[in-house]
Amino acid sequence: MVLIGQGDERSQSQFLDLLRSSSCASRGESGGVQGILSRVEPSRALSLVVPLLSDTDFNLHDYDRAEPLMLQRLADSVCPLRSLQDSTRCPRAAEFLATVAELMEDVLAGQAAPLSRCYVYDAQENTLALESYAD
Repeated sequence: MVLIGQGDERSQSQFLDLLRSSSCASRGESGGVQGILSRVEPSRALSLVVPLLSDTDFNLHDYDRAEPLMLQRLADSVCPLRSLQDSTRCPRAAEFLATVAELMEDVLAGQAAPLSRCYVYDAQENTLALESYAD
């Protein structure tokens, strides 16, 4: 995931994810990657998902080569834009890993479980919950 730009937690964030496509992997095909470009703002979230089929089986170490290809695919895409516009949705712009980090910080600060935080990914609202932990 590459953070393209971010304001404060309640402001906005933009990021590009390159994920190995499970639909290609389940068929035994190589080179199946999906690009997800997301923008999260307080009142809406937008996401565009496009496939990148390639003879190269991209992995984390190939990100620098895959990123320009994926950005071009996103720019040329005619795929529908996923949108979440709901004034009652999660107001946070933090992504999954930032949400995990925040829950860890809360535990280290002595807050008792259960703890939960919402986050928006791919224009969908999610909740990450920590039910218990051991000292």
